[in-house]
Amino acid sequence: MLQLNFTPFPILETERLILRAVIPEDAEEMFIQRTDKEISRYILRKKTDASPADTLELIKRITRQVEDNEAIFWIIMLKGATRPTGTISFWNIWKEDDRAEIGYILHKDFWKMGIMQEAVGAVLRYGFEQMQLKVVEASTHRENIPSRKLLERYGFKLLPAGQGDAVMYILDNPATV
Repeated sequence: MLQLNFTPFPILETERLILRAVIPEDAEEMFIQRTDKEISRYILRKKTDASPADTLELIKRITRQVEDNEAIFWIIMLKGATRPTGTISFWNIWKEDDRAEIGYILHKDFWKMGIMQEAVGAVLRYGFEQMQLKVVEASTHRENIPSRKLLERYGFKLLPAGQGDAVMYILDNPATV
């Protein structure tokens, strides 16, 4: 069973990116990313934020979940940038099964630059090496071809049954296979 401790918060760094904790000052940019119709057309969420205040409340919930070791949520920053490019997280963590679901969103100004590929790689390494996850799951819209290709590039396997517009993928920890 997973024994998680996200204190101190794990800042991840890649060649071009810094993945850091979400802070209240991120609310405005996150609001844009969560409400832009083009960015969120494939996001499988029941309701969208009505205002930056809603996003600020989400940030408070995320912060509590991280403090309670129930989820881990990073802001994706290009090195040297002042504006977040996206978010990535492990949420729906099932401690008793050593598994978690990965989720991500990227501002459209940064699409097709390999940013999410770099971020997913860093987060998967953290999940398998530090968190000791045995399985990572991902859910995406069946028509979100870039997201599906990204998952498949990392070895995620499509599960046979999805629900509605969602398709589910699964990745076993290579060290436990």
